[in-house]
This record gives sequence, structure tokens and C-alpha cells, in this order.
Amino acid sequence: MTVSKSDIAQRAPRRRSAVRTAKRVLGKLTDGEAPSSSALRRIAIRPLRSVLHTHESKFRLLGDGLVDVGGIVDDDRRRATERIRELRARVKDLERRLSDLEPLHGRVDELARRLDSTDGAVLRLDAEQQATPYVAPGTQVRATTDGGTEVLALGADNGSDYADFEDTYRGSEEFVRDRLASYVGLVGDGPVLDLGCGRGEFLELMAAAGVPARGVDLDESMAARARAKGLDVSTGDGLALLRDIPRGTLGAVTSFQVIEHIPVPLVRELFVGAAAALRPGGVLVAETVNPHSPAALKTFWLDLTHVRPLFPESLLFLAREVGFEEAWIHLPQGTGDLDRDLRLCGEFALVARKA
Repeated sequence: MTVSKSDIAQRAPRRRSAVRTAKRVLGKLTDGEAPSSSALRRIAIRPLRSVLHTHESKFRLLGDGLVDVGGIVDDDRRRATERIRELRARVKDLERRLSDLEPLHGRVDELARRLDSTDGAVLRLDAEQQATPYVAPGTQVRATTDGGTEVLALGADNGSDYADFEDTYRGSEEFVRDRLASYVGLVGDGPVLDLGCGRGEFLELMAAAGVPARGVDLDESMAARARAKGLDVSTGDGLALLRDIPRGTLGAVTSFQVIEHIPVPLVRELFVGAAAALRPGGVLVAETVNPHSPAALKTFWLDLTHVRPLFPESLLFLAREVGFEEAWIHLPQGTGDLDRDLRLCGEFALVARKA
């Protein structure tokens, strides 16, 4: 017989009444009273049987419930096992898909590198387009108006001669000496004639190396500053001086940032005069602005005395034309990567050796 929960709930008041009756009968027995057997059966044994029957029903219901709970647990365990099996299958599928995607990782990394390279190229191009003239540190070329607007303007300490212009836009003497240092090993043991020697930076390097050298410059303010340092410098036309040099007596003829200031026929005359004045094995070194560099070419026209930019390829041809049998291009700030250096170096030099 199956006992439902509702049956047990309905019998509960009767069970409590029977228990109370049984307690009273037991109390009378304790007090010495002796109820009849029928009364005892009616008021005590039957209620007790009812109580026992009820508890038995409870235990049976509990047992049935436990069986049901066990079934539920088994079902949950079975479903969990199936779920775990399903998840493991999905994980394996994902691992397989990831392994299929592995070759893409390298492509993604390569794409990232290319994007970085492209970003760098864009920034470089932007810098070249925005190229501004070199200005020596500590030099003031900007000012603020009373209205608060920033303008280009020279400071009160800027002078009016070409030497002051060089100080501002070419750089300090120390800066220029550092940029000319790579030429020291090219000129041999001299003697050296430095055409357009300016403030004398290369002559100072020659003196430090123990190489005899002299210079000439058209601008008196520049020549005076060089002489003030004890250098052998005259004011005058370097081409005229070169023509007066005895043939085959010089170890090197140098000119730094000079040939862009003179017309091409005079550049050719300088090359011819150098070839005549040099002894065998002597060298001509002619540095100028690098037109392959967009930034350098843009700022080329800052100097009002510049005539035209000169390409290294043209100067190599000119050196061969006037009789130099060996010539090459030297990039003093180069790294050895020719394509990069031609684009980024602001200056180059023709180096031509007399056979």
C-alpha cells in the first residue's frame, strides 16, 4: 500500500490525539489504577498501533523518497558525464582549429612589422616635407609680438655679416669640426689648400693632425675669424690662387660647402686647376649639399648666395672629364647603406684622386 504525503497530513491530528490518550492511560497505570482490558485496548493499544503504523508509513515514504533521490543523483551524474564528454570534444575541436590557424600567426606578425615600417616611412616623409633650416642651439630666430603671436625674427644678438649667418644656420665651429673629421684621413700628408675655408674649422683639424695647410676665403669677416686663431688664411679669390700654385706641388685641394656658390663653368675651372696643382696621388675633396635628400634640397635655398644644387652623379662625370682617373662619393654622415644615406645625409663630397 502506498501512503501519500496528503494521507499523512490528514492523519496527523488523530495521531496526536492518540498519543495524548495513551499518555493518560499510562499515567493511570502509574498511579495504581487498573482500567479494563477493553478500555486499555481502546484507549491505549489501538492508538499506539496507529502511531506505529504512521511511523512505518513515514519510513516507507522516506525510503521511497531516497530511492527517488538516488535516481535523480544518477541522472544528474549521467548528464554531467555527457556534458563533460561534450566539452572535451569541443576543446579538442578548438585545439585543432587553433593548430590550423598557427601559420596565420607568422603572417600577422609580419603584417604588424610592415605596418610599423609604413608608419616610420610616413613620419619620415612628413618630416621631410616639413624640413626647416638647421639653427644652431641657443640662437634665437623666433619672437613673440605684443599681441602674443609668434613670428620669425632675429634676436638682438644676431650680427649682419656672413660669419654671423654661418653661426646661425651652419652651426657652431665645434659642430662643423665634428662633421669634417672624417675627411682628415683622405688628404694624406699635405700640403693642403682649403678653398673657401670660412672660419677655419678644417684647417684646425689639419693643424691638430700635423698636416701643413693654408686657406683662402672671399669673405673678409670669415677670413678674419680664422686668422684670429693663428691659421694661415688670406682673403681673395680661391680660383685665382689655385692658378698661381706651381703644378704638381699640392697633396690635397679641399672645398667644403663652396661649389654650390659658383656657376658650373667655375666649378669645372676649380676641378681643372686642382688636377694641375696636385702631385700624383693627390686628392680633390669637394663637399656640397646633397640634392638626393628632400630635406637638404628644401633648405638649400636658405643661403641667398647659393647658385644651384649639384648632383653627385654629375660631379663624378665632371671629374672624369677633366682628367681624374679615380673618383668616388663620400658621405661623411653615412652608415654604409647607400640608398638610405643618399636620402637622409645632408651633404656629400666628391673625392677624386690624381693618377
